[in-house]
Amino acid sequence: MIILYALAIIALCTFLYWVGGMEWAHTLFRDLGCTICIAGLACLLFGWSPWILGTLICWGGFTIGDHENWYWTKHAFVISLGIFPLAISMGAFWQASLALAVVVAGTYLVSRFMAKGGWDVWLRGLLYATLPLWLLLG
Repeated sequence: MIILYALAIIALCTFLYWVGGMEWAHTLFRDLGCTICIAGLACLLFGWSPWILGTLICWGGFTIGDHENWYWTKHAFVISLGIFPLAISMGAFWQASLALAVVVAGTYLVSRFMAKGGWDVWLRGLLYATLPLWLLLG
């Protein structure tokens, strides 16, 4: 049952990331909605208390917009840093470091080379939505 909840949260986060980038929608769909989804997935998998600081860091990352030549990498870096308070409390520092590297590199590559047709937005949302899952490695 946890797997179904996790998949639903991941799908919702990906959708909210896409909606938050639409011209007709407010960015709070992305900024707050995705933050709540990532925090929800982390809580579902690991419990709440270590994730409080991470939630604030993630929210800060979602509020950072695109900076043209950076292809969303600053945005991805700060969002990925949000997983570290939880990782440190679990002793999963290398998993969080790997997640940070993959998410930032993936965000850059997706945004740089797949920016036509909106696939980049969906894939960035999916990368961020799965961030807590990286701590299950090892």
